[in-house]
Amino acid sequence: MTSPATLETRARHVRDTWGKRCDVLLFASDYKNDKFPTINITAPHGRDHLLMKTTKTFDYVYTHHRDQADWFLKADDDTYVIMENLRHMLTPYNPQEALSFGHAFITTAQFFRWVHSVIETINHINPLT
Repeated sequence: MTSPATLETRARHVRDTWGKRCDVLLFASDYKNDKFPTINITAPHGRDHLLMKTTKTFDYVYTHHRDQADWFLKADDDTYVIMENLRHMLTPYNPQEALSFGHAFITTAQFFRWVHSVIETINHINPLT
């Protein structure tokens, strides 16, 4: 994933280095740029909407590119991947089975919304009054 502000300062380095070793290389952004190329993923701006952007990106990949590769990697424009090591790591896994690696990202705003909902639930179950 990238943004218009980091397309030339970050994403182009991915494209010009380790991106060349990808079977399919797509950059999801806020707008379509055929010269780069990027695909337009329509979602609100900001870190609070990263899950929506990621989900929409994987939906796009599934719809348009699912038959072009066994595996798809979501990486940001400040990530460096040694593709040969990644391919080696994936060797024992079956690409026909659902699999994901990584860590779920939660923003501060999402965390506080979650805390608020927990407090509301506790207060509903065991009111202070």
